[in-house]
Amino acid sequence: MMFPRFFFVSDPALLEILGQVSDSHMIQNYLLSIFDNTRYVTFHDVEYDKMTAIISSEGETILLEKAVRAKGSVEIWLMQLLQTSQFSLRTIIRQCYSIINDANFNLLIFLDKMPAQIELLGIQMIWTRDSELTLAQARADKKIMFETNNKFLDLLNTLIDQTTRDLTKIERTKFETLITIHVYIFYI
Repeated sequence: MMFPRFFFVSDPALLEILGQVSDSHMIQNYLLSIFDNTRYVTFHDVEYDKMTAIISSEGETILLEKAVRAKGSVEIWLMQLLQTSQFSLRTIIRQCYSIINDANFNLLIFLDKMPAQIELLGIQMIWTRDSELTLAQARADKKIMFETNNKFLDLLNTLIDQTTRDLTKIERTKFETLITIHVYIFYI
């Protein structure tokens, strides 16, 4: 099986996808039924069949590490698109990890640079890292639990403060989600 995701596409949509393989741009209408939250792909301005980025329903863009050519069998280049998208996301997650572990880490700059799902993952990585360090040092340092709790409250207050600003609908939803998840992990 070259592209197992076709099993989850309706028969009429699959017939349209396979019937219009001569024009790679026609796949745009079916991306949401094939991929998780990939609404569009960006095609190169000059090279008609060269895909350079994926775009979510919320409008967030992930540049592909390597362009994917939509030539030949549709199932082959869709699999290449899937694999390249996954590789590109892994690269962004590695960047996220480096950024949150930088001594000059700034939460708001981080939240401005990353896609929302990666921001959420980054906050969870911060929480996990700091919690593990705190638990490891709790016997030797009696104040560390209190200090870490205050650090998490500061992070939460920073997120809450952003909701008082003039935000787009997508930004507001993003911050509300980050706050909800942070409160959830903070109090469990």
